[in-house]
Amino acid sequence: MNNYKIVVGVDVSKNSFTATVLYDNKKETFEVKSDPVEFEKKIKPYLKSLSSQIC
Repeated sequence: MNNYKIVVGVDVSKNSFTATVLYDNKKETFEVKSDPVEFEKKIKPYLKSLSSQIC
C-alpha cells in the first residue's frame, strides 16, 4: 500500500483567500479575491489533477 500526503493550507482575510498545496516536494500557491466561488474555481481543478495522478 502506498501512502500519499497532500497538505492544503488556507489563509482567509477580508480581501482574499490564499491557499498553498504541498504534494510530493512541490508547492503551489493560489490567491483569489475573497469570494468562495472564485476560490473553488481556482483550487478544485488542481486538487482533481492531483487525485488523478495518485489513483
